[in-house]
Amino acid sequence: MTDFFKLSVQLALDRALHAQTHTYKLGSMCRNEREKEAWADCLELYEYTIHRLNKTVYPTTKKSKDDIQTWLSTALTNLETCREGFEELSVADHVYPLMSNNVSKLISNTLAMNKVPYHAPSYKKGGFPSWDGSGNFKTIGQAVAAAAAKGGSARFVIYVKAGVYNENVQIKVKNVMLIGDGIGKTIITGSKSVGGGSTTFQSATVGKFKIFLFL
Repeated sequence: MTDFFKLSVQLALDRALHAQTHTYKLGSMCRNEREKEAWADCLELYEYTIHRLNKTVYPTTKKSKDDIQTWLSTALTNLETCREGFEELSVADHVYPLMSNNVSKLISNTLAMNKVPYHAPSYKKGGFPSWDGSGNFKTIGQAVAAAAAKGGSARFVIYVKAGVYNENVQIKVKNVMLIGDGIGKTIITGSKSVGGGSTTFQSATVGKFKIFLFL
C-alpha cells in the first residue's frame, strides 16, 4: 500500500466518521416512520462502512489487493444502499439531501487507485465433516442463537434440512455457515417488503451483520 493510497483511504475514513456523526443528529428531523426507518438504516450502514475502511487502513492480518478491493467495494455499496432506502420508501426529499457528502466519491477514487483486475472465481473441492449437533432446533434463528451463545473462534456449520422456514434471519455472530439441501428443497422465506414499509436492506430474508455469510 503506497503512502498516497493510504492517505486517500484515511481521508475517506475521516469524512465517513464526520458523516456518521452528522447523520445521527438528523434523527430528530424525521417527519414520519418511513423517514425514521431509512435514517436508521443509514446509521447502521455507515457503521459497516467505517468498519471496512478501518480494516483497510489498519489491518490486523496480512491483506492482498483483492482483499482491499472487496472491503472498499462493500463500503461503497453500503452508502448506495443508504440512498436507495430513502428512494424506495419515497421519502428522499427531506432528510436525505441533508446527508449530502463526498464520501462515496472518495471511496470510488480509492477503488480506482487499487487497480485490481477481474479474476474468474475458483472453487475448491472438498466435503464437510459429519454433523455433530442436537438437531433439536425448529427454526434457523434458534440455531444461530445457540451458536452465538457458545461463542469462541470456532466455525459453526448449521445444516438446514429440507423444508420451508418462514422467518427473517439476522446473523450477528462470526464464523457461521448455513448449508441446505439445495434449491427448491431448503427454502427460507419472509414477509417483509418495501410495499409493507420496510427498506430492501431490512427486508432481507437472511441478513448478515459485520460477518461473511455463506449460503
